[in-house]
Amino acid sequence: IPTSRRVVALTFDAGANGDGVNSILATLAKEKVAATFYLTGDFVDSFPKLAVRMSAAGRLGNHTTSHPHLPTLTDAEVRTEVTSAQTTILRPLLPEF
Repeated sequence: IPTSRRVVALTFDAGANGDGVNSILATLAKEKVAATFYLTGDFVDSFPKLAVRMSAAGRLGNHTTSHPHLPTLTDAEVRTEVTSAQTTILRPLLPEF
């Protein structure tokens, strides 16, 4: 985000489970701090309601569908990981997507 101010970007990766999400969201709300959440498609499939709440608390980013080691994949496989995750991440946010 272009700015001349000194800022910190607070990011969280969400791929394994939703165990810490409620605590993180409560702390962010209490402190009035936004964050960016990088979600895997697998996480959103497992925790769609948490994904919606995370979106309301900040920005969402795409962390692929299953978080593979990308250098081991072909270009086509990487594209599939990213585009499939995009569709999955947007699904609970934009039901008509």
